[in-house]
Amino acid sequence: MKHKPSVWNILIGVVWLVCIGAVIAGSAMFGAPQAAAIRQAQINVLQTREQLALARNAAREETRQQMRNRLEQAKTTLDTFSCPAADESTLIFQVGQLAKSLGLKQFETRFPEHTPEKTIETNRRIAEGWLTVEFVADYPNVAAFINGLERHRPALFVESIELRRSDEDDRRAAVQMMLSYLIRNERPAETAQRAQAIP
Repeated sequence: MKHKPSVWNILIGVVWLVCIGAVIAGSAMFGAPQAAAIRQAQINVLQTREQLALARNAAREETRQQMRNRLEQAKTTLDTFSCPAADESTLIFQVGQLAKSLGLKQFETRFPEHTPEKTIETNRRIAEGWLTVEFVADYPNVAAFINGLERHRPALFVESIELRRSDEDDRRAAVQMMLSYLIRNERPAETAQRAQAIP
């Protein structure tokens, strides 16, 4: 014989289901923000610990020495690829000295009337310098001059070169080159420090 559930039992079952549903929904609604807040607090604690570790690490002499070494490397790289604006005339003089040491004839340098299209973006710290160089030389000396420019410090870039046979001697070439270089626009304080560093 089958037992028929009474209305009273069904009603109690429905009430229990509604209560259990309300408890689950309440936990989901109020527990999720708390869990998110707990997760954010844990992240904040980890970040604070990392910052504390960095601060302790920075106080060590070993770390300071590493930072000084990195700064020196950055300065060396900067000097390799650019010259201070105050040293631009020295750079041009050095190009002339290289030409003289190779015995290049009719050597002339001048700033071009029309500079080519800029290759770097406008920047108040770095600018481009352009120089036109003309001379007559035999082909091995032309190659030696270009090699000397490539090895120069700060770097000089050969942007264009025009060679034609010299009218006076078939073994020589009349050469016109367009050189570019980078110029650092230093602040007055940096220029003063540089001047003090010169013995």
